[in-house]
Amino acid sequence: MAGQRALQSELAAGFDPAELDRNRRLVVCLDGFSLALCHDRAATLDDVPSADGAATLRLGPAGAARFAVAPWPFAADEVVVECEARRLDDASWVPLRWALTPG
Repeated sequence: MAGQRALQSELAAGFDPAELDRNRRLVVCLDGFSLALCHDRAATLDDVPSADGAATLRLGPAGAARFAVAPWPFAADEVVVECEARRLDDASWVPLRWALTPG
């Protein structure tokens, strides 16, 4: 652990600690967001970086391949996200796609 902490300190040298923390929190949020989509389940994501400091983001299934997001963080009325993945029950690549809407 000490070696990892030393490496992290070395890599973070010269960066703003507050900016690093904000970016870390954003990665945690986006990871939780993607897991909720892939598992087709609702999620509440706390400590999401926002213009006001931090927010709580809620998302949940709103029909087939649709998710409602609140508060709505995007400028567009709907955002479509997609990726390719391998599902455990099928070794071939399959496209995954979701429409995000205000909720």
